[in-house]
Amino acid sequence: METMSVPKTIMVVDDDPDVVDILTAILEAEGYDAVGTARSRDALRAMKHQHPDLLLLDIMMPEMDGFEVLRHMKADPETEGIPVIAVTARTRTSPKMIGPNVAECQEYVMKPFGNKELIDKIRGIIGAP
Repeated sequence: METMSVPKTIMVVDDDPDVVDILTAILEAEGYDAVGTARSRDALRAMKHQHPDLLLLDIMMPEMDGFEVLRHMKADPETEGIPVIAVTARTRTSPKMIGPNVAECQEYVMKPFGNKELIDKIRGIIGAP
């Protein structure tokens, strides 16, 4: 009897809804389940219910930036183990700012990035869908 594997779920958090839509489409085309939100607080709530296998987290967001989301995640036993790839724009975040803050992340990518680069980093952390 063959068992069906459940696709891995990736949550995309970016304040630009177009970026959320594009990234979820890319991830779904690769075989992952993808959910997205443009609001940090919604992401923190959703993580507890959806238990994603990975979080793609934009760093520069209004309301609550990605570093604050990361601090809340890592302080909560329900979400502390979710791996994170930080996503940031080259022009808006300096490497000095990223360095010490990205320690809680498994990886980071700088916008603009290629689909292959992103998928390779995801597969390096959670494997293929």
